[in-house]
Amino acid sequence: MIKRNILVPAFATFAIVASLPSEAARGDRGARNLDPEAKVERIFNKLDTDGSGIITLSEWTAKPAEKAAQMFARADSDDDGLISLEEFLDRGSDRRRGRPGRPDFDEIDRDELRACVEAATGETLPERPEPEARFDAIDTSDDGFIDLDELTAAKVAGATEKFERIDTDDDAGVSMEEMLAALEAKQDRREIRRACVDEQRDMLALTAE
Repeated sequence: MIKRNILVPAFATFAIVASLPSEAARGDRGARNLDPEAKVERIFNKLDTDGSGIITLSEWTAKPAEKAAQMFARADSDDDGLISLEEFLDRGSDRRRGRPGRPDFDEIDRDELRACVEAATGETLPERPEPEARFDAIDTSDDGFIDLDELTAAKVAGATEKFERIDTDDDAGVSMEEMLAALEAKQDRREIRRACVDEQRDMLALTAE
């Protein structure tokens, strides 16, 4: 019997080897993709400051209120204790410029992306207001400036809305199970959005000159 050697083309061998993650890469990936329940438990324990096993609204909104002060300090570039519309818009521009890994996101048709996500989820997504409209909504005194109290109130109000959505049994507290369900649903929506973005990018790649 003649034994035949099966020769694998060099480029195929390279492709197979290159596709295998290194030990370091596998380790990094493992660090990022931790067990969802362990991740939820860590987040839950940080928010449940009194260790009662239930996160109350005051515990839930403590972190957003703290973040509001940090955001205000960064946005108030002239240190006058107020955020003008110009400072507000500059902060948004800086944040968008700082997003890594999204150099071609402007090529994405936002209306088409929205329709794709809505078709996949069966949900109607809320319209994202323009920056000027967001500024006006936060500026409840209508004086043309945002002060720290107004920004804090806006952040706390947004956090409260999320708290009420996650508290599905309406017992005025978020349990570990409710938080896990909320994060799983968020991950599902994120994957759907990524798939819709990839679909548009594939179409652009196929039809580009």
